Amino acid sequence: MGTIFLRSELFEKLVRNRKYLISVLMIIIAILSLIPSSAIPKQQNLWQADKLVHILMYFCFTSFVFLLFSRSLSNKQVIRLGVLVIGFGVLMEILQGLLPLGRNFSFYDILANSLGCLMGYLIYSMLIRSQVITRKP
Repeated sequence: MGTIFLRSELFEKLVRNRKYLISVLMIIIAILSLIPSSAIPKQQNLWQADKLVHILMYFCFTSFVFLLFSRSLSNKQVIRLGVLVIGFGVLMEILQGLLPLGRNFSFYDILANSLGCLMGYLIYSMLIRSQVITRKP
């Protein structure tokens, strides 16, 4: 099933437009990351849910980016791309600390973002090993 999608016309269109898609995803993540604290519902145990959201958001983002670039990534480029995604997460946290949004810089959010990125990489790596997707050496 997965290999059928990767060879489909829809996937080819996504790959051709990957820069736009990734830009849109980055804008969505930036908006979600920089929403003023007054717009976020106050709940008990929000800390755990917040970290889960960070992990999930960066897992999806990283997986999507790796999938869209899967055919053209060398080993060095995979590492660079992972560093860029983590760097984007760090930038969002720095902006949360600097901008007057009622939000705070959180090292734990950076860890959650990085964990999501690592999980995305591991899924990508498993797909490469199982030859569901192929890339250049």
